[in-house]
Amino acid sequence: MQNLANALKTELEILGATIVKDEIVSWEFSGANIAKAVGKEGSYEGDTFVLSTGINTQPASKIGTKLNLIPAKFYSVDIKLDKDEIPSRPIVLNDLFAKIMPKNDGVKIISGLQIGNIDTLVRMDKINEFLNALKPFGAIYELKDPRYKANFIAITPNDMPLLGRDEAYKNLVFNMAHGRLGLSFAPFCADLIARLITQDKADVDIDELLLFSGFYQG
Repeated sequence: MQNLANALKTELEILGATIVKDEIVSWEFSGANIAKAVGKEGSYEGDTFVLSTGINTQPASKIGTKLNLIPAKFYSVDIKLDKDEIPSRPIVLNDLFAKIMPKNDGVKIISGLQIGNIDTLVRMDKINEFLNALKPFGAIYELKDPRYKANFIAITPNDMPLLGRDEAYKNLVFNMAHGRLGLSFAPFCADLIARLITQDKADVDIDELLLFSGFYQG
């Protein structure tokens, strides 16, 4: 995942993008448009602003927009395995809402979701409970060099991402709440958002957006 992020960062910089690390704390307005995003380190002008803030709804709430978004927590456990123990393809255990993803040196085990949980602690009791539940489904009994991580995603009640323009400030576009399917949705969502912005379209002008966005599907 980090390799993909680095590759995307390099590609964006080649295309002329400037990567800024800052926390947006407020907005400045010009009539019915947002003029600047104001961060702790500086302010940033733009013709259009795309909001992709994960479980953080504060930037949207500061302009009076309430997002129907639910935070969820899950654990990932990276363990090393011998080459002949690594599965050849991902394993999905629907009963446990779990996944086992093969890696070059082992697997990444992904737990089910804890809906509404934003506790950042890595709770070993929860992880051990989850790993014990996996034992009947496989032969991973020894954890070699395990790495534990708490992860957070945003989901919606209808499991559809929030895509489209803000109702009040039309130059603010949402692209968020993709759940666990961020990588799968990325190319399609990027195309929708690009068409929305570069062709200066309204949400209602793009049929796929109306069908796929949680703003329009109940």
